[in-house]
Amino acid sequence: MGQVWAALKARPSLLVEALSTAWASRVRGGVLPSRHLLNWRLATAYGSDSVAAPADDLIRFLEWRRAVRRSI
Repeated sequence: MGQVWAALKARPSLLVEALSTAWASRVRGGVLPSRHLLNWRLATAYGSDSVAAPADDLIRFLEWRRAVRRSI
C-alpha cells in the first residue's frame, strides 16, 4: 500500500480521482469500499485476492477513469 501512496503523491491530480473511485465503490451507507468487492476485483485481475495491485496498474486505471469521466 505504501507504493500506491507514493505513486499518488507523485501524481497529486489523481488523488481526487482515487477518492471519488473509493466513494463510488463504498458499501451502502458506509465510507469505504466493500472488502468483498475489492477481493473479487483483485482475484479477477491478478488470480488471487491476497495479491496487492501494482501501483502502476492503479495509476493507469485512475488516469483512464478520469479521461472517461471528462469525455462524458
